[in-house]
Amino acid sequence: MRGMVPDKLLGEAGRLDPAAIAELREECWPDVRDEHELHDLLCSLVVVPEEIQSIDGALHWAGFFERLEFHGRATVGEYGGRQYLVGG
Repeated sequence: MRGMVPDKLLGEAGRLDPAAIAELREECWPDVRDEHELHDLLCSLVVVPEEIQSIDGALHWAGFFERLEFHGRATVGEYGGRQYLVGG
């Protein structure tokens, strides 16, 4: 109903709880334990913004990505001035 009924009439009804959103994001975050799982993720998602490696849950991805890149299983692509991780 949000978007059709003014906020002053709805109050808190239909508002998403920020804590619930954070919990769901944490539950959905991929558990990448090695370069093979990162490769699977990259193949599923097609491209991933390179800056994702700076997020707490992905800090170890850089090492995995380097191994994939070394073996020709991934590369960095660029589009519109942004870099992306790409599985191959």
